[in-house]
This record gives sequence, C-alpha cells and structure tokens, in this order.
Amino acid sequence: MIGASSIGPAALLEPAARRDDVSVVRVAARRAGAAERYASAWNVPKSSSRYEDVLADREVDAVYISNAAVDHARWTIEALQAGKHVLCEKPIAVSREEAGAIRRAASASGRVAMEGFHYRFHPLFGAIGDLVRSERLGPLDAIRSTVNGKRAYDPASILQSKPAGGGALLHNGVYAVHWSRLLFDAEPLTARASQRLNPTGADSDTAAELEFPGGRSAIVHCSFDRDDPVSVTLSFASAQVVATGVIAPHLGHSLRVVPDVGPSTVMTVAGASSFDYQLAEFARRAAAAAGTGPEPAAAYGRGDDIEGNLAAIDAIRLAASTGEVEEITPAEAERDGS
Repeated sequence: MIGASSIGPAALLEPAARRDDVSVVRVAARRAGAAERYASAWNVPKSSSRYEDVLADREVDAVYISNAAVDHARWTIEALQAGKHVLCEKPIAVSREEAGAIRRAASASGRVAMEGFHYRFHPLFGAIGDLVRSERLGPLDAIRSTVNGKRAYDPASILQSKPAGGGALLHNGVYAVHWSRLLFDAEPLTARASQRLNPTGADSDTAAELEFPGGRSAIVHCSFDRDDPVSVTLSFASAQVVATGVIAPHLGHSLRVVPDVGPSTVMTVAGASSFDYQLAEFARRAAAAAGTGPEPAAAYGRGDDIEGNLAAIDAIRLAASTGEVEEITPAEAERDGS
C-alpha cells in the first residue's frame, strides 16, 4: 500500500482478508508515524515512511495507491517500471497527458494498471448495462448523473486543494463521466461546462454536458457544496430508469424502471461489496497478465479507458474556463495495461 488512507480498509484490507490469494504485506506513508500506526491497526507486517521501500520489496507483486491524486500518476508509473501491477484509486491521473504516460508505462512493463472504479464490477451496474444492451426499452438517448456530497471547505484537505489534485470533478464527477462512456459505449465528442472554484482554485461545483455520437448527451453535476443522493437517470425511447447508490451499492441502492405506459417497478440487485468484486477482477487480470500480457481496458475497443476518461475531464475543465463548447479528441487505440 502506498498511502495510509481512510479508504484503504474498505477498498483493500477488508476484501483481501476475505480472499486466500491476496495478502497485504507492507504499507508506506510519508506522514511521521502514520504507516506504523496503520500497520498496527490493520495487522500489516511491514511499514515505512518511504514509498520506494514498497517498490523495492521483492515480496510485493502489486501495489495499491491511495495518496494525493496529484501523485497518483507518478507512483503508478514508478510501480509499473518496478515490475508491479497497480490498482490505483480514482483519479489515477489528473490530466490526459499523465494518463497517456501511464498507458505507455503499462504497455512497456507488461503489468496491469487498473483505476479504482469499483462500481462497475458490482451486479447492479451489470443489471443497468443489460438494460441498455438489450434495448428492450428502446435506445438510450440521454444520461443525467448527480454525484454530490457536501464537504466543509478545508484548504489542507487533499480532496479540496488544487495543488494536491483536489476538486469535485476529479473526485466525484469522474464516476459519472466514466459510467456515461461505458453505458453509451462511445467516447464524447464535445463538452460544455461551468464551475465554481474554491480559494485554492479547485472546483467545489461543476455542471457539464457531454455530447456523444448520434446526438446523445450526458449531463453531469458534481459538487462539494451540496448534498444529494448519488443518482443516475437513463432516458430510453419508452421509459426512464433511475438508479441510486450506484457508486457503492452494498451501502444501499435502488433501480426504478418508469415506463411511458404502465406501472413502475423498483428492484435491488443482490451482491457483496463493490470493492470485493474489484479486488477479484484485479487479481484475475494480474494472473492473466503473467502469461499473456495485460488485458484491454473496459473501453471495449474505443481506445485506452484511462486516457479516454481524462480526455473528457480535461475538456470539461477547458470548457468551464473558456465558456465555449470544446471538442474532445479520441484516445489512442492502444489499450494495453488499462
């Protein structure tokens, strides 16, 4: 583990404890004494204040990264170059340029680099995807996503400091951009956006619209200034589908189908923690890469998934600053290591 983070127990330590093929053997954190306290609390055998110690440890096959977002790309690349597979908390990078560097490092190393969009491995998202692909409600025309969570302004917080890679778009909105790309099975063409910035220059609120091929659109609202349930509304030709709790379904969710004609239905989808599914998929990809090289991204042939998501994020930020509609250049076709 690089970073003694608050998300680490739910995202890695607890799921690993439920598996017999994953052991967490070392944690590193730069804050004085943080790694030692973390290791003691969670029974991790080794700890240190140097990230380099993790990369030099021959017992370490893979690295989980959860330090400040601005440092994610650097340590993802260094871990790949050290021969380690990488599972990195989102955002795995803060720009498309960094994402491209990760793609190249993963391809050169023959190791897996996976971004921590754990929601996509839960059966809830599988059920949503099945509704889209089946077209039994007609084609999907529009997606509206709200990913808000009120946070009191704290310039020392890595989630709210621009120099640390903070902001609502990078920490909340990235989810909505990602699932919009997956559900449309396409890359956005243009972005328009507005943002409210905090005193560090990070966004505390972002509203964006992404145009997809065929005149389809994804509207994204992400904010640290207000609380709303995380929700996704899918507009089909003959119905609307509203999903709540999409990011962490194990904490509570619902899936409501509202047809144009007839009664609505509400359901839930049974499943374990989304982090359990993510770790299982990461372990599977790492094992597969040992014999055949890294598996392709979840972008299904459109290009590198990590780079594609950050391309859209960059365009949203640019559109917010210029007030113009900004075009998005597709990511490169090479997908190795994503």
